[in-house]
Amino acid sequence: MRTFIRPLYRGLITAVAVATLVAAGPVLGAGAAVSVVPMILQADAPPLGLVALEQNGSFFEATIAAGSAQTFDVDRINPNDSVVAARTYVGVVSTIVNGGFGAADSTAVASGASTWVDYPAETLTLQPQQHNAGTFTVAVPANTAPGQYVSSIVLENAVADAGTGQLALARITRQAVAISIRVPGALQPAFSLGRASLGETAGLSVVSVNTSNDGNQHLAPEGTMTVSSHGEVISTHPITMGSLCAGMSTQVAVTLGSQLAPGDYTMSLTLTDPLTGVAASVLDVPLSVAVPDLFEQGTQLFAPITGLVPPVFTPLLIGLIVAGVLGLLAVGTLGVRRLVLRHRARVVVQPVS
Repeated sequence: MRTFIRPLYRGLITAVAVATLVAAGPVLGAGAAVSVVPMILQADAPPLGLVALEQNGSFFEATIAAGSAQTFDVDRINPNDSVVAARTYVGVVSTIVNGGFGAADSTAVASGASTWVDYPAETLTLQPQQHNAGTFTVAVPANTAPGQYVSSIVLENAVADAGTGQLALARITRQAVAISIRVPGALQPAFSLGRASLGETAGLSVVSVNTSNDGNQHLAPEGTMTVSSHGEVISTHPITMGSLCAGMSTQVAVTLGSQLAPGDYTMSLTLTDPLTGVAASVLDVPLSVAVPDLFEQGTQLFAPITGLVPPVFTPLLIGLIVAGVLGLLAVGTLGVRRLVLRHRARVVVQPVS
């Protein structure tokens, strides 16, 4: 059994706590991964435990025939010395960029194998050091095709923790455990490479290639990407993808060591899954970097400034404005008075005849 799911769990973090900004919640949708969210882990974030009971590993694993169901046990743990309100739910799984396990947040609509999981979403009040046991059922629909499928369950603190110290971020600590489901039948591994694009991040060029697992088996392709200019290879990058889940799509993205100068380039990528031997390639795909439009840049340089934010008129600001206006009036009045006095001093009084 484990031979079939090994590609999924090479490099897969099945249970991981991640501190995330509460404001980033909507961003952490189906394409976001709990295992690689680029946030800062903090020791004072309230950790929670999510344990797959009666399993050989840290995740749930089972072979379930189409039309059948199986029940699992899970332990929700609060290892803290204080009460924690915890939210738990079924996590929709996706394959993240460059492969790997990604579990969506609680706002994602259930899809795929996650619709098979009967695990009620609820908020638990976990006492200090409390273990809260739960059960859930995975029911595979009768018409399900053979292959490998994956879902997850998630446990997170329901109330954002403000944190302490210099980096006091409001954050949610999430932990996800994968549910690997094998529906008996022949496995047919296959994947394909699609459209390539050229982008930029932090002043460096990024080459991205759409990648799809077209088969019914999880894969973990490896290979090499090369970037060439006028037939000469200028950049070579080895690639080791994380799990590319069956039936899912993502991107292979490579950040080059510099920003490509304006001009024409080609990219070649060949990937092979080491377990199954299936491979895919794209060769000499044209990429180009446009020459900057100096006229457009000059136009933008002298364009009128728009979108200015109006000042916020606080009582202090209003008082300062009034004081400034009164000061200008006082200075103006004093100036006029001095001019009048100077004019009178110059007047010659004529005797009356």
